[in-house]
Amino acid sequence: MSHPSTPSPFSGGVWRVLVLDSSPDDPLWMIATVTLPSDVRPAEMEPGGRRYRNWGAVTEWVRAQVGEHVSLVPLTAVAWRIDVGEPRV
Repeated sequence: MSHPSTPSPFSGGVWRVLVLDSSPDDPLWMIATVTLPSDVRPAEMEPGGRRYRNWGAVTEWVRAQVGEHVSLVPLTAVAWRIDVGEPRV
């Protein structure tokens, strides 16, 4: 799940992610930090890798992690993992 030089929540580190929400009415950049291993789970993709499976299970996992009822609002977004240190070649 991560590059060997990039700490992850599974090894006591954190993941930082740069997100571009390109919504036309309010585009913005966000940096998100993932610190808990339980906040990361594998995704199951449909054949071809363009759609995901088990949305019901994912929404239940999110509700359990947050601890209350939530609404999941789709974004038009792209994300990059932030690796600290020398650029990878």
